[in-house]
Amino acid sequence: MIADIDISVIIAGKIDHLEEFDTCVKSIRDILPNSKIIVSTWDDTDVNEVNYVLIKNKNIEPLKSKNGEISNITRQILLVKAALKCVKTEYVLKFRPDLILYNKQIIRNYKKDKIVVTNLFVPNPFKDPTLFHISDVVQFSTYDNIKKFWDLDIKKINNDKIDNLKIFGNFSGYTNFKMLPEQILTINFFNKELNSHIELPYINYADFNYLNLWIDYVFHFFIILNYSSSGVVFPGRFFKTRYKRHLLDNSHKDNFLFKSNSRWIKKIRYAIFNLNKYFLCWLNRNYYFSLLHICIGILKGRKK
Repeated sequence: MIADIDISVIIAGKIDHLEEFDTCVKSIRDILPNSKIIVSTWDDTDVNEVNYVLIKNKNIEPLKSKNGEISNITRQILLVKAALKCVKTEYVLKFRPDLILYNKQIIRNYKKDKIVVTNLFVPNPFKDPTLFHISDVVQFSTYDNIKKFWDLDIKKINNDKIDNLKIFGNFSGYTNFKMLPEQILTINFFNKELNSHIELPYINYADFNYLNLWIDYVFHFFIILNYSSSGVVFPGRFFKTRYKRHLLDNSHKDNFLFKSNSRWIKKIRYAIFNLNKYFLCWLNRNYYFSLLHICIGILKGRKK
């Protein structure tokens, strides 16, 4: 069992509600009383250092697309990297100010050289065709692994895609971002671990090699716990998004589509993936949400 004293808990994010934040800190103190808590937030936040290390960072602008969409990926990376500089322990629990920890389940499930996450929000690629999308909400692993996952140069992140709106097989709606924040982080981690050069031209892009690379290695690098039994309480607003449906977790790794590495199984994977992406999508409620979002986006664009 990993001792509390060997764990640093990073609480990274904007603190909107002091009561919610205090509840978060208290829950960690109750469950991991001997751990070191490091709070990384913005310099305009009205909190004071009490029983944790407080880092107040200069606020930066979020990443914006050509259409004016906002992504907080650069802000997230800055906060986590600032906190990691204060870590002296072997293990790190990456957390948010709006979460509550009520047991050690996420720590108990740790296995050597893996990162433990919850499946909120990790889409099952055969239901929602979004590859390389690991949850960044809660993570537990060694300091080295967490650092590797978050070690990106925010000045080099360019997330604008070519203006080629796709309707068929598009589960992401009307967006000018090339990738989701989770994809940027996960692909960065994969490229380091596998010495690969993965790059997606748009969010729901998948070819034969990328699909099989994702399925072959997702459970090699990550332990994906069902969020309902992870020992973490999530905000109610998390469950109002489409990303809470069709989630992937460790129970899937024994499914033949994920377990076998034979060439025939890989071909079957790709066939099933495309069947769900382009044909059975019409039976998937998430796809209709995406189409509605595309229609609204197009209408707004015409009005400008």
